Amino acid sequence: MHAEHLDLATLATHPWKNGLGSTQQLAIYPCDASLEDFGWRISCAQVTHPGPFSAFPGVDRSLAVLSGDGMELYDAQKKITLRPCSSPASFPGEVPIRASLVGSKITDFNLMTRRGLFSHTLQHRHLAGQEQIAPLADNLLIWCNTGTLDYNTMDGSLSGSLRTDQGLLVTNLATPLKLRATHACLYIAEIHAS
Repeated sequence: MHAEHLDLATLATHPWKNGLGSTQQLAIYPCDASLEDFGWRISCAQVTHPGPFSAFPGVDRSLAVLSGDGMELYDAQKKITLRPCSSPASFPGEVPIRASLVGSKITDFNLMTRRGLFSHTLQHRHLAGQEQIAPLADNLLIWCNTGTLDYNTMDGSLSGSLRTDQGLLVTNLATPLKLRATHACLYIAEIHAS
């Protein structure tokens, strides 16, 4: 098992593939991968203007809004509205997507996996109490969007806490992970090798 504590305040900023904004990379696999050859990638971005999403053929994407008023995503068939602490949207990276802002700038959470090599799920949780996460995924990310979260494995090999804009990335979790919070908005990502 390997665990990494992530903090948005300490991460470098990188330009978007389409050159229209910037992102902070939380994690990428392999660790020396680029936007062209990653197996999976997790990032956060500040979106200040409407516009098209970068195309990522062969990649499955999930997107959530972490802060701001919200964002609307459009493809040829439908519109999806995302707001902070709401369910994420999932879509193939080759589908043309256009985004508009509901109000001011937003910060989003983006999870991408290369189809055929990896798959993923991204779920939103409001936690007020305790929850246990089973060790089912090859890689597990707990992202604390708001609030404070305490965590520990059942065998005591891993423990700590997360505050707003912090996350825990665990590879090969071998024992259940217990989460505790008075009130926290979380995003839980699971990445599986195909």
